[in-house]
Amino acid sequence: MRYIKIQFAKELKEKIKNTEPTVEVGRWAYSVYFNNMGEIDSNFREILLDLSVMEEGKEFELSYKELEKIADDLIEEELKKPDLSISKSATILDEKWIMCPDCIDAWESTSKSAMVICPKCNQMFHNPRFQKDG
Repeated sequence: MRYIKIQFAKELKEKIKNTEPTVEVGRWAYSVYFNNMGEIDSNFREILLDLSVMEEGKEFELSYKELEKIADDLIEEELKKPDLSISKSATILDEKWIMCPDCIDAWESTSKSAMVICPKCNQMFHNPRFQKDG
């Protein structure tokens, strides 16, 4: 399910960047819901169904800014939790920079979330700066 949420959020950001009509975003959100309804949690289901209402007309549309916040919140929520199916960690280069073990791209990050996503290859890795509480 984590992959579905993060992939959905990334695709939503792409649709915003391409300024797709929100009616089309609503239709797409419903298709994501319909194709994954057995795998998603109630919170994500509610988000998808709320977005799908945008296909009903302008009075139900959200702004691109509101849609971007939804995408950012979904990604941030998923990055907070460690993903045990991923075995690789990003590498600390210094106090601000980390590096992707796959594509060797480096990026500035002071995130303390459990997971990070490489901005170049889009792969998710454990964050070497993450410290479990307790």
